[in-house]
Amino acid sequence: MVFIFLTIGYLIDKINFIKESKLHNFIAIFVIAYDSVIRFAEPITGLSDEELEQYYDILFHNIQCVDDKMFLEVNCIEVEIKKLLIAYKHNKELEDVCIYYKKKEIQYKEQEIRQQKNRCNCQIMKQFLQIKQDGTTIKDYFEKNRYYEVAIYGFSDLGELLYQELRDSQITVAYIIDRNAGHISADIPILHPGGKLKEVDVIVVTAVYDYVEIREKLCIGNNIPVISLEHVFRALMGR
Repeated sequence: MVFIFLTIGYLIDKINFIKESKLHNFIAIFVIAYDSVIRFAEPITGLSDEELEQYYDILFHNIQCVDDKMFLEVNCIEVEIKKLLIAYKHNKELEDVCIYYKKKEIQYKEQEIRQQKNRCNCQIMKQFLQIKQDGTTIKDYFEKNRYYEVAIYGFSDLGELLYQELRDSQITVAYIIDRNAGHISADIPILHPGGKLKEVDVIVVTAVYDYVEIREKLCIGNNIPVISLEHVFRALMGR
């Protein structure tokens, strides 16, 4: 059993800590999130009913300034306790919070994947700029490997960049493959992925983060070499 005395004064100090802290605001609020989850999980004794009510009022006030994501990231408390705390914060029934909690987990995971993809694309763009500074051109890779007719998978920023680099060279871009083919306008054919594809020398995947999954799908029913744009850049940089 955990005995907590002077808890009310402690929590009031925490409120002042948020307002007056010279630390980065994120750090201050994360401390509050961590502390709040711990305290919500602890059995509280040594307080009168009136003091206990005041304690929870202050705790409730504290947790309103904390994003739910920070509660979810505290890793030393059981998931059910986190759910109860979020239910308490939003004044909801636990069943509703379980649904909310699941949706939030999915949202945070999707957000994390988007961030990872963006970091990956930024790294590829840095490699492209390095190649340019070295006086090398992308077409050099394809000419060296005798890839004279290619297809490009993915027509976002990196896909368009590759297409622009190759269109005025001796390398022919036969077609683009993209899941959003119906919403893309270009001066060459845009195909949906899946099914039999026209034979080319190689397919270059510009959606580098998902390369392995995409390659496996493209190889079904096709006998065309598949490489990633990252592989092209690394080869040009001698790595």
